[in-house]
Amino acid sequence: MIDLPQYYREKAGAFIKTVVCFDDKAEYPKKSPYIKVSTSVPSDGFEPGTPAPDDQEKKAIDAKQEDGESESDELNAHALIEAFAQKDVLCSVIAPSSEQEAIKAQILALTRVADIAILDWKLAPKDPTIARDAIVSIVKSDIECGGRVRLIAIYSDANAVDVLTELEALLKENGFSLNLEDKELKGEHALIVFFQKPKTPKPTADVVEYKDLPDRTIEEFSKLTSGLLPVAALSAITEIRQQTHHLLATFPSTLDGAFIAHRCLIPDPN
Repeated sequence: MIDLPQYYREKAGAFIKTVVCFDDKAEYPKKSPYIKVSTSVPSDGFEPGTPAPDDQEKKAIDAKQEDGESESDELNAHALIEAFAQKDVLCSVIAPSSEQEAIKAQILALTRVADIAILDWKLAPKDPTIARDAIVSIVKSDIECGGRVRLIAIYSDANAVDVLTELEALLKENGFSLNLEDKELKGEHALIVFFQKPKTPKPTADVVEYKDLPDRTIEEFSKLTSGLLPVAALSAITEIRQQTHHLLATFPSTLDGAFIAHRCLIPDPN
C-alpha cells in the first residue's frame, strides 16, 4: 500500500534544488585555527572571573545593543546552508544592505529562479516594510504571468499572527485565505508559511531549528503539488532537470555542418 502523502513529499524533495534566503542578520560563525588566549576580568571575590571579550567582540556587542538588536533575530547562515546541503539542495543566503527599492528588486529577481524563497520579516531595522512589500510584489508578479507554484517561508522572531494578518489584508483580493491554526496563507498556486527562528523568546508559531527547516519547507511545498496529475508533471520536470546538461551535450557545434547541409537538401526547408 502506497503512503500517498509520503510519496508526494519524496517527489517534491527530488524536484527542489534551489533555495534563496534573505536575512539582514545572516552571520557566518568561524572557528579560528589558532588558540586564543584571553585575559580574565577580576572577580568580586564571590564569583569566578569571566573571559574578557576582545575589542572587536566588544564593538559588535555594543553596536547590537545600540541598534536594539537581539540574538533571536540572528540567522546562522552556515548551519542553514549545511542543512539544505544534506538534502542535496543549494541554498543561497543573502544579507541585503542596499536601499529599499534595490533590495526589493534583488528579491524579485532571485525568487524568479529559486524553487523556494525564505525571508526574514525584518530585513532592515529602519524599514520593516521591505519584506511585506516584496512578498506582495512576488505574488502579484506571479499572477500577472499566469500563475506559478510558489512557496514563501517567513523565518523570523516576529509575531506570526500579526504578520499573517497584515499580509492577509493585502492579499485577500488576490484569493489568499488565512489559516491561523497552521500559520499559513493559501492562494490558488501559492503558499506563505511562518516559522519561528530557534532563539525566539515568545514563539507564536512552530520554532524550527536549522537542521529541520529543509524537511519542513519540502513538506509545505508538497502541499502545492499533491495529486496524481500534479505529481506526474512534477516527476517529468524533475527528470528533464536532471538530464538537462546531458541533453545539451548531445548537441555540440560540430553538428552544425550536418544540420545546415540537411536543411539545404530539403526541397522546402520551411
